[in-house]
Amino acid sequence: MKENEKISLLLRHADRDDIPQGSFGNEILLNEKGKQNAQSLGKNLSESKINRIFTSPVERCVQTAEYITKGYGNSVEIIETVALGAPGLHISDEKIAGEFFLEYGFYEMYKRIYARQRNSGYSKRKRIKP
Repeated sequence: MKENEKISLLLRHADRDDIPQGSFGNEILLNEKGKQNAQSLGKNLSESKINRIFTSPVERCVQTAEYITKGYGNSVEIIETVALGAPGLHISDEKIAGEFFLEYGFYEMYKRIYARQRNSGYSKRKRIKP
């Protein structure tokens, strides 16, 4: 990579335990493996320049950013944004969307969004803005 090139890295949170049935899982934090992996990623990125990390406000996502920064070894600005989750760009009504999610699950939810099918509580795909 050239010195003045910029890259973006998009990833989900590090390892966590299973989400209990009937839960959104937002309360599930990183497990030890997740903490170690996030810190290891930060260490592996230590030769790169990280300006800032954007994260969902979901606690395990914030933890992931913190452990990446810890492994990186330098101070990095961590910015929490609901655009990345809790509830996310695609949610127009958190309660209704949550009921749909619990009944049909993650993959069905995104399959319908991608196919532009109407899901109660979810924004139409063309209306999603960062």
